[in-house]
Amino acid sequence: MENYNNIDDLIGKFLAGEANPEEAIFLEEWKSADPKQQKYFEALSALYGSSEQTPISSQKMNDAWDTVKAELQFIPEKRIANKNIFYLGIAASIALVLVCTAIYFYLLRPTKALEYVAMNSDVSLKLEDQTEIEVFKHSSINLDQDFNGKSRRMRLKGSAYFSVVHDAEKPFIVSVGNLDVKDIGTKFKIVSSNNGDTISISVDEGEVFLYDSLGFEKRIRANEKYNYIVSEHLNSKIKGDNDDNVLRSFNFQNTSIEDLLAQLNAAYNVSITISDPQILDCKITAEFKQERLENVLLIICETLGFEFEKNGQGFILIGNKCKG
Repeated sequence: MENYNNIDDLIGKFLAGEANPEEAIFLEEWKSADPKQQKYFEALSALYGSSEQTPISSQKMNDAWDTVKAELQFIPEKRIANKNIFYLGIAASIALVLVCTAIYFYLLRPTKALEYVAMNSDVSLKLEDQTEIEVFKHSSINLDQDFNGKSRRMRLKGSAYFSVVHDAEKPFIVSVGNLDVKDIGTKFKIVSSNNGDTISISVDEGEVFLYDSLGFEKRIRANEKYNYIVSEHLNSKIKGDNDDNVLRSFNFQNTSIEDLLAQLNAAYNVSITISDPQILDCKITAEFKQERLENVLLIICETLGFEFEKNGQGFILIGNKCKG
């Protein structure tokens, strides 16, 4: 078998589909002989497969080529001219493509936002800033392209739990629909309802700052929970409107009284309290379309066997156990 001293020419022939069986066998044995040689072949093959070519300054070209050489540690030193000038032409053409594609790959390839998707089970991840996130199933996290640059911003679809390593110089912000949740040294959970209309934020440690583009702002501290009703904030013309004639729509599906009251309080900007903590264990399934608050409370109390009264702060639900 011929001893192929110019391995670049042989690789060029192989990638161009011009290598004969004997040459292909020799190349396979050459790759298997040394991991560096295998890596060298794979790198050239990958770059050869790209057709991207991008004009660039000579200085950037030199920098790019230095980077390529540093990455591909193995470069054969011995070069002997091939007897066949035709193959030299092929090798030169391949070299040109490799240089151009290497420059594109190392300098001009587009940066893409990094996305983490949890399908049928939760996914745990740890970011480069040491923040830990539990992405709940059927949810996704999408990091901005400049994440960990001047800020740490991401977009959440669905639900997740965050344990954030605080950095005052790089704010950590989670966007959920129209709502932004800004970390202030925190462990917190964000849960979106199936229809996306309710975003529940609960804080275990520290504090978060909530805000949207409509002027809404609220701070949530440790052991506190807040339900942000998307449709109410988008459709509300007067912030803080608690007129008795305000109409709201809800679709409660096996919803706990605790969550139900949080949604009603937020939607009608009112305070609804309870007479007995046992009430919070009750759950209800009911749908309301453009109803006044008192009508909603009337139906809830009738369903669960409660009563309600109006007081100076708002309303109070009276009862100690669920009906039936």
